[in-house]
Amino acid sequence: MTPQPRSNHSMTTYIRTGARLAAVTLLTAGVLGSTGAQASASPADTRTYSLDKRHCMTVVAPAAAEATASEVLSHGCYRTKKELDRAVSADRAAEVRLSVWAEHANMAGIYDVIYGPAPCDGTGYWLTASSWWKVRLSSFSNESGCNNSFLTGDRGNGTFGSHANWVGSTLDNAVNRMRIWR
Repeated sequence: MTPQPRSNHSMTTYIRTGARLAAVTLLTAGVLGSTGAQASASPADTRTYSLDKRHCMTVVAPAAAEATASEVLSHGCYRTKKELDRAVSADRAAEVRLSVWAEHANMAGIYDVIYGPAPCDGTGYWLTASSWWKVRLSSFSNESGCNNSFLTGDRGNGTFGSHANWVGSTLDNAVNRMRIWR
């Protein structure tokens, strides 16, 4: 897929984090209300996903250094793809589509589209799974030059290219971190 540059945005559909959070986990869990407003990311890992809001986005900063978690800048989940597209268009930091995480094999189920300010480089992005994704990530697809992936989990590790229709039995529903880079 092609990178999707964004410009001239104003966000009205979710609440951004007030302060930048260093080394915050990607997709940190917080209970989503039925209004569509999103809770701020926090180290407490309190964000969750719901079946009625299957289209999610997370915006991250590049990794500050090798093996450093990418900072979560914003996050939101929406009922429809159209609502998700509007939120992405409105988020100034969602410049480049980096990766899509899916709940089930073959990119099925709830998904999270991960955006960043720039395509992958040699350092890339270190994405830390929230408690929700640690027990659900089964497939992914990377874009924007993120041609390499390294996943770690409690049961083992795995090296992949830019996508995996299934992460395999060792990592299925057991991913803690994912590094993506050029």
